[in-house]
Amino acid sequence: TMTSFNRILVLLVSLFSLFQNASCGLQSTVYSYNDKKVGKTIALTFDDGPHGTLTPQLLDVLKAKNVSVTFFVMGIKAQLHPEIIKRAHEEGHEIANHAWDHPVLSKIPRETVTDQLKRTTEAIEKAIKVTPKTMRPPYGNTNKGLNEYIFKNEKLQVIMWSLDTLDWKRPPVNEIISKTIQRVKPGAVILCHDIHPGTIAAMPELIDQLKKAGYSFATASQLSAMQATRRHLRGA
Repeated sequence: TMTSFNRILVLLVSLFSLFQNASCGLQSTVYSYNDKKVGKTIALTFDDGPHGTLTPQLLDVLKAKNVSVTFFVMGIKAQLHPEIIKRAHEEGHEIANHAWDHPVLSKIPRETVTDQLKRTTEAIEKAIKVTPKTMRPPYGNTNKGLNEYIFKNEKLQVIMWSLDTLDWKRPPVNEIISKTIQRVKPGAVILCHDIHPGTIAAMPELIDQLKKAGYSFATASQLSAMQATRRHLRGA
């Protein structure tokens, strides 16, 4: 269960979000994790969807386990499956930007970066009438200048990760679970992909084991804002 302090932080984050915009200075340009400073709260994140059949299966699991996650969606797939995006949003998950068709953003012109992100944002907005606040660069390929460009021009905070489940290598389900449990730390942002059957199959047991180990779950934006709020409140 979430600690009392973390409950208060989540409430404060909700209040701050009413007044906060992307350049207010509370949030940093890029976030991966802030070890131990947010307690035993972690974020499960899923890239490269939505998948027409696997993402709904994952949503069923998350609903049964009462866990909220962040989906970093590709614009081309969001446009194809707006009903899945809508369901995920309505069930309390964060929908975030993962570019239109998964290019290496650091290797394309800035105006193309803008096009990739804007088109994806528009697809998300069309599906859920909400503008995403965060993005993850495809392949995690980015640099400081690009992060700052995205933050300033697209009003998107870059969210990286601190723990890669390596599910993209298609390992056995028990390996996804065991290696994640071995490496998880407080404040972890966990990278998964909702386009692989093994990932979906691993989630019920993985979530149960994480809960048993005392972890609670937040979206990537909530985790980032908890860190920023704590830093702001403590002047640290």
